Amino acid sequence: MPTDTPQISRAIRSACPLCDTDSSTPFAHLDHRSIVKCRSCALLYANAYDLDQLEADYRKDYYRSADDPRIQKWIDMNARVWLGLVEDVRRAREPVTKLLDIGAGTGGFLEAFHKASPQTSLAAVESSPEARENLRNRLPDFQFPVDTADAIADIDETYEVITLLQTLEHVFDPLTVCRQIHDLLTPGGVFLVTVPNRYSYRVLRRGTSDTWCFSNSTHLQFFSRATLPHMLRLAGFKQVRRIKRFGGSEHTGLRAVAQYALRQLALSTELRFVALKQDGAPA
Repeated sequence: MPTDTPQISRAIRSACPLCDTDSSTPFAHLDHRSIVKCRSCALLYANAYDLDQLEADYRKDYYRSADDPRIQKWIDMNARVWLGLVEDVRRAREPVTKLLDIGAGTGGFLEAFHKASPQTSLAAVESSPEARENLRNRLPDFQFPVDTADAIADIDETYEVITLLQTLEHVFDPLTVCRQIHDLLTPGGVFLVTVPNRYSYRVLRRGTSDTWCFSNSTHLQFFSRATLPHMLRLAGFKQVRRIKRFGGSEHTGLRAVAQYALRQLALSTELRFVALKQDGAPA
């Protein structure tokens, strides 16, 4: 008598999400993900992974309730980071009337921006119901136009600034997301994006075991200082700049000096880019 066998839900990508080339070389097999390198543009990406395991990994690591103590702990621990990101936005554009943060997480950045610029109308996209509820309780005036990055094409408003902080590496089709963000910006609008750096000093030391980059089982894309600006330009952004300034992180003293040097060499754990939508480009 036949027995039921478990069905594995596996996502397969045959072409590079950046240049659409279907030629790649194997790079690594990590947990449920098969990672390859595009022969054309050198982007590293997961060309096969287990959807069920991906969802389970998100559930395992994310917040269990709206009052999960880890939310406030993360906000407090990264207070200097939020302030640095706020400064990055305000250096690129000031004043800001409307800002959308995609992948808002704990809302630490949005809370810091609200304190620095209370007149700015803020909106968030966040897939976790618990994180959304926590953010609503703390800042009830925030807007939540859609729940996930995959649904941002359904947003019917435009923004002067859109931020995507440590989120692009999680999405299946990053180029489409960047194009949709370009469409959601007003002419002259600012896009601030941060991603893990696949060539960071940590990766050079630890390889694929680095927890900030490869060994995070929910990461599907792995960017460098070359592949990310390439993607942003393909998405329609005309001015793309990597942020290399001193400060704007949790480090102080000599550690801040070391981080500044690593940023100059593109060896920092995180890459930060600002991209501008051309004035006169349709919203």
